[in-house]
Amino acid sequence: MQPSLSSQALSSEALLAQAVELMLAGIGSVFVFLVLLVVATRIMSWALIRFTNAAAHVDVPDVSEPVVPAGQHPPSAHLAAIASAVNRYRKDHRTEKSR
Repeated sequence: MQPSLSSQALSSEALLAQAVELMLAGIGSVFVFLVLLVVATRIMSWALIRFTNAAAHVDVPDVSEPVVPAGQHPPSAHLAAIASAVNRYRKDHRTEKSR
């Protein structure tokens, strides 16, 4: 005697429960992978900072210092080019309200 078709097929509740289990397993595995990735990245960062030579770091210049030394001014041709570029930009990028 063969079982009926309705007894062979999963009920909708069982199918939904199985889908939720599969979804949670997927989300859990992705979460664990990302946590391990963050931990590995932090360990590598710590190891590089701990075991590299501090003298090998490049000094970053202080940006608060002026590029042009005190008492000197940029060439007037540079100032004219900058002013022209700013005026052109403002002319090309006016909003509809200011026209």
